[in-house]
Amino acid sequence: MDVSADELPAASEEQLASWRAEQRRIASLVVTSDAFDWAVDGAAPLFLAGTDISFSTTSCTRAVATVAVVLLRRGEMRTVYSQSRHVAVSTPYAPSFLAFREAPIAEQLFRSVPACVRDRVHALLVDGNGVLHPREAGLACQLGRRARHSHRRRQQGPLLHGQAR
Repeated sequence: MDVSADELPAASEEQLASWRAEQRRIASLVVTSDAFDWAVDGAAPLFLAGTDISFSTTSCTRAVATVAVVLLRRGEMRTVYSQSRHVAVSTPYAPSFLAFREAPIAEQLFRSVPACVRDRVHALLVDGNGVLHPREAGLACQLGRRARHSHRRRQQGPLLHGQAR
C-alpha cells in the first residue's frame, strides 16, 4: 500500500504533549457510575445510537463515517435513522491518540442526526476505547464529552459508559 502521495505530516512533540494534557483532563471528568434505569418495559422505548469510522486502505486522508439510531422496544428493534458519508481526515495518526483523529468526525456526524431523533438518544455506542485507554480517556470518553456538550437531551441517563461529568 502506497499512501505517500497524500501522507499527513506527523504530529509534533508539542501537539502530542497538548493531547496528553487533554487526555488527563478528560480522564479526570469521567463518571463510571450509572443511575439510568435500563429496564425496558413494554411501553418505554429505548433509543440507541452507534458510530464507527473506517479508514481507507489506500489514503490516510480519507475515511467513511457511519452513524445509526435504532429503537428498541420489547419484541421490536428497528432502525430510526442511519447515515454514512465519505469524510476528509486532517489529523495525522499517532498511536494512543486516535480519538483526536476520530472524535471530531464522529461528533459532526452525530450532530447531523435530526434533533427530533438525536434528542431522544439514551446511549451512544462507540467503537473505541474509553476508560480502558492507557490514559483512561479514549474515543468513547472524548466523544461522550463532545456529544454531551453539543446537544441537550430531554431524558436523563448516560450518553455512554464513562461519560464526562
